Amino acid sequence: MEPTEYFNELCQHDWYYNYSDDFTVYNRGRANLFKLQSLAAENKVLGKMYEDYSAWAFDNEKPKPELKNYLRKK
Repeated sequence: MEPTEYFNELCQHDWYYNYSDDFTVYNRGRANLFKLQSLAAENKVLGKMYEDYSAWAFDNEKPKPELKNYLRKK
């Protein structure tokens, strides 16, 4: 998966799925989280994106990650 696509997946992920009372929302969020984590484990850049974005999702005092910070400069 390309970094741009992965970053969009991070942005669209429901980071608070585990607080849902709806079991289908929980299952969908959990499955998506496992997918994101698996992709992050396979690629150093995606891993850094995941680490930064998940940290920001739970601590908004951290700066929000931006895609441009992960793309190679030409």
